[in-house]
Amino acid sequence: MQKALRGEDMADLVAYYSRSPASGFYVLDYNGKALGLIGLDANVPAQAGSKSKAKSTETALVRHFFIEEPYRGTGIEEDLLEYAVSRAFTSKTPPQRIQMLVNDLQPYRKTAAKAANFHPVTVWDNSKGPKEWKAGIYQWQNTWLEINKDEWKSSEEEDK
Repeated sequence: MQKALRGEDMADLVAYYSRSPASGFYVLDYNGKALGLIGLDANVPAQAGSKSKAKSTETALVRHFFIEEPYRGTGIEEDLLEYAVSRAFTSKTPPQRIQMLVNDLQPYRKTAAKAANFHPVTVWDNSKGPKEWKAGIYQWQNTWLEINKDEWKSSEEEDK
């Protein structure tokens, strides 16, 4: 959690997520109560000293995805993820793919991603091979899931 709170996007959410039309930070609000949030980052890494708005990157990342515990499993996590994915892929400068990290500590994230047609993918570190992350004292295995724009488009057409 400390890493998430100290991320470069947290210093100024509005400015950070406004740099790319495909990025967004969305809060699911119901009757004035925040039930969940998602941060989808399609920003190209900033050049040192650059103040210009970045174009979208090829790969967007779901940086933050949280649903309040009483509402998990109700389907709102699927709706929130689908909303963010749809906004990214229909933006002026859409990414080619969206990736998110999931694990068994937060099963609602994995369930929502599978419902949105995300699939497992290997993320590579050029110097070390496949990236693997483990979390917590029990070393839970993290898995990268991905959906590309063409897969999303096909699933949207099937839903119509």
